[in-house]
Amino acid sequence: MGGEEVEKSSILTLLCSLLFLHGNPMIRLSYLLLLIAGIATSLPAVQRPNIVLVFVDDMGWGDFSCFGNTEANTPHIDAMAEEGLRFHQFYVNSPICSPSRVAISTGQYPQRWRITSFLARRAMNEERGVANWLDPKAPILARMLKADGYATGHFGKWHMGGQRDVDNAPAITDYGFDVSMTNFEGMGAKMLPLTEKPLANGE
Repeated sequence: MGGEEVEKSSILTLLCSLLFLHGNPMIRLSYLLLLIAGIATSLPAVQRPNIVLVFVDDMGWGDFSCFGNTEANTPHIDAMAEEGLRFHQFYVNSPICSPSRVAISTGQYPQRWRITSFLARRAMNEERGVANWLDPKAPILARMLKADGYATGHFGKWHMGGQRDVDNAPAITDYGFDVSMTNFEGMGAKMLPLTEKPLANGE
């Protein structure tokens, strides 16, 4: 093993230790994102894992059958949990959609990027001191992976810019995604014909 490989291995070992030892959930999240990126980029292309991050609003940790739900079966999610990683001690940064998405995407507190609540109309955002979209300069896990040769995509709810009457937000692809398909809470390709680019008057 060369010097560079030894150094990278030592860094990954340290991150792994910090992930389990640190008590602050957001700092642990930052370590987790760095660990994922570090493991992925340290492997040859043929050995690198596929990374699928599923983020769902209003879902509790016990809603999946792999976490003990006996009222509903979630076989596909259960299979992903069986083949991948399953976390038993994890806290989302916020109970609200936009800031929680910023946290998981950047590994940082969302208030650093002035997103402390759900993104809405311009006037409502300004009233609450909330940005209209996530600054593309923010560190994004997808961008880190893309820089190392991964193909990246975002499919589903975005809600980090391009909602309601915010018609000039950056496209999702500006954040390191090769392709995207979203609903009305984001700029770019849309899932439904009724969720085209919003007009300046909010219609």
